[in-house]
Amino acid sequence: MNRLFAATAIVSGMLVASSAGASCVQPQVGGHWSAYSFGVHAGEAYWVKCNLTIDTSGKIGGTSACKNSAGRITGATGSILAPGNGGCNYTGSITYKIDNTVLSVDRATLARNKEIVEGVGSYNDGFVTFNMVRDKS
Repeated sequence: MNRLFAATAIVSGMLVASSAGASCVQPQVGGHWSAYSFGVHAGEAYWVKCNLTIDTSGKIGGTSACKNSAGRITGATGSILAPGNGGCNYTGSITYKIDNTVLSVDRATLARNKEIVEGVGSYNDGFVTFNMVRDKS
């Protein structure tokens, strides 16, 4: 698991450096995104893939849904929020009804091109890597 955290720190550090000097505002996270998280819980690796619809205020809703590595699918709600100071580090949460799970996005950085978000988060008693890619459709 230490390798997972080291890899996450390296990726997050690269994105923070690439976003240095960039200006971000809340509406830039609006749109359709494919989000992915990977983690380890009770010694078992798992992943969750979500199709998210995020409005310009950061609210997740509409047809948003998530599927976990066991194949369970459910709707998703939550929010991805900008810091309000023009920085590109977002926080938020994604709630989906697979065991009433709340994935906390503890720190995520919007890349300069505004098409990719990378970060880390937590889930119950574990930690996850988190990323989103803007859907072109």
